[in-house]
Amino acid sequence: MTVYPELGGMVRSLALAPAGSETAVPILAGDREEELRENPWFRGRILFPFCDRIPGGIYRFEGREYRLPPNQEDGSAIHGLIYDRPSAVRELHADRLRLRWRLGEDPGYPFQVELELHYQLADSGLTMDYRITNRGAASAPVGFGWHPYFTLPGTTSDELLLTIPCTSFVEVEEDLTPTGRMLTVSEAAGRYDFRTPRALGPEEYDIAFPADPAEKGLTATISSAQHRIDLSIYGSFRYYQLFTPPDRESVALEPISNVTDAFNRSDMGMRILAPGESLSARVELALGLE
Repeated sequence: MTVYPELGGMVRSLALAPAGSETAVPILAGDREEELRENPWFRGRILFPFCDRIPGGIYRFEGREYRLPPNQEDGSAIHGLIYDRPSAVRELHADRLRLRWRLGEDPGYPFQVELELHYQLADSGLTMDYRITNRGAASAPVGFGWHPYFTLPGTTSDELLLTIPCTSFVEVEEDLTPTGRMLTVSEAAGRYDFRTPRALGPEEYDIAFPADPAEKGLTATISSAQHRIDLSIYGSFRYYQLFTPPDRESVALEPISNVTDAFNRSDMGMRILAPGESLSARVELALGLE
């Protein structure tokens, strides 16, 4: 596993050995060397204190308007504030890493919040434990996530089999802003129905699947004829976001706590932390043989 604490804790590469095998298999598509700073697709980045997009970078919280610095051509703010920011390394070992970020002086986000992220590596799996704490004297809106792009050797992204055990999806406008409605996956001609394994195919996706309640754990899978990736989420994660990049070399299946425009609406995953309050979440990633 290759992690960059100086670039927002990005997981650039990960190779796991399935149980019973001594051969490690690379399962993540990461930035090329020349892309590390530009980071065009947020590959492997940690998303905090919000994920997905805030249109125009503008949101209202407790009666006050805030303006985040835009990082998209349309003026939107996307995927938080730490994706290119150095972290404090709290613990470093061959099989585990603990990082910390503390916010509080950012334009458009003056809230005193902290993220601690603990990576624990095993031969066949990776666990990522998130803990978010409000260290300030005022309530704070928060969201978080991870943006991994998955691949398996010997299989094109279109051939990957995907299983997402969710019964609904977030309906969006043409600009991908949520309408506020959740539709069943049997609607939209079944385009978003991945309850049983099926090939990703040539379709383009950028859609969220509500995963409530994640406290007890929920597992999505990406598989080929030889291997199976299990992506499990727990705690305060509320959605899987499915995204197919234009290069079609991988597929992003993102554990996220909120979707687009969440800071402006209460129905899209925004969490509000009172002073001193914490919340936690976990991602478990495992590789097995089919």
